[in-house]
Amino acid sequence: MSITIERINFKKVQKYDQQLDSLIEKTDDKDIKKTFTNLKIDGKRINAIINEDMFIATSEDDTILGYALGAYITKPQLYRTEHIFVSKDKRKQGIGFALLEAQITYAKAIGAKELTTIIGIGSTAEKKLYEKAEAKFSKGPLCVYIIGIKLKK
Repeated sequence: MSITIERINFKKVQKYDQQLDSLIEKTDDKDIKKTFTNLKIDGKRINAIINEDMFIATSEDDTILGYALGAYITKPQLYRTEHIFVSKDKRKQGIGFALLEAQITYAKAIGAKELTTIIGIGSTAEKKLYEKAEAKFSKGPLCVYIIGIKLKK
């Protein structure tokens, strides 16, 4: 299966509005539909978090397979992964890792020194995803892992 990853910044997302709606209509995944629908107010997509980036993974027929949300934090030059989601029937095919790699590549390009996120300790699949990217784990409060991936240029 051929996968395409595209970065879309919410500040420019209205340019892609019709394309996104078309892609969303083709998916049966309720979580993806809910995420994209929640980004609309009065029929227009909004920037829920300033400077948040979205990476969308699509198949050859433009079906959304998954997405990743993240944001660059200028001080201390971090890129924070907010969420990586892959459609349930498309998991374990490398899509989540492709989305994470896209975020890592983008974070390096904009000057981030580390990519970080937080996952629940029971999130085995997420932990494996970040282990594959050579992440460092430290136990945080409330049963979560704080994850850091040092970015080398």
